[in-house]
Amino acid sequence: MKKISVVILCGWMVLSCKKEEKLSSENQNDSIAVVQDSVRTTGEEMVHFETFSFPENIQGCSCSFAKDKTAFEKGELLFADDYGNEARIKVGGDFLKFPMEEGDFDPSNFNRILKHNGYTLEMKAKKLNSDPEAMIFEGSMTLTAPQGKSIHSTIYGECGC
Repeated sequence: MKKISVVILCGWMVLSCKKEEKLSSENQNDSIAVVQDSVRTTGEEMVHFETFSFPENIQGCSCSFAKDKTAFEKGELLFADDYGNEARIKVGGDFLKFPMEEGDFDPSNFNRILKHNGYTLEMKAKKLNSDPEAMIFEGSMTLTAPQGKSIHSTIYGECGC
């Protein structure tokens, strides 16, 4: 009887150790999932604006913005448009393009709200200075997804021909 009790006790200990191991493994997977969610987008969830180079298909007059002056000088853009036809940003590895209409660009009052496919892009900027070919702006940009989540960035850039 004593031997049976010892065998049952040992068996119970082995099983309980495996159960803890399994729980630890599940908790570890949860932690990994949280880290992955904070790095990548899932569905329409957004994490941050991504940078891109000036689009080759934009010719002539345009506006382009980066996070700050340093990023702008490096060509790490967050926003580009072709003065009234189409604006673009990059989020989650994909470009979001916003059709623009006449009047969406007003250099004297650089406050824009562009909408497309449920996304809303709001830009507010003030003119810092201008020269004959370009106007320099500084401000902020907010993108709101259809489900209501938003991301925000400061912006610095120029509009010109």
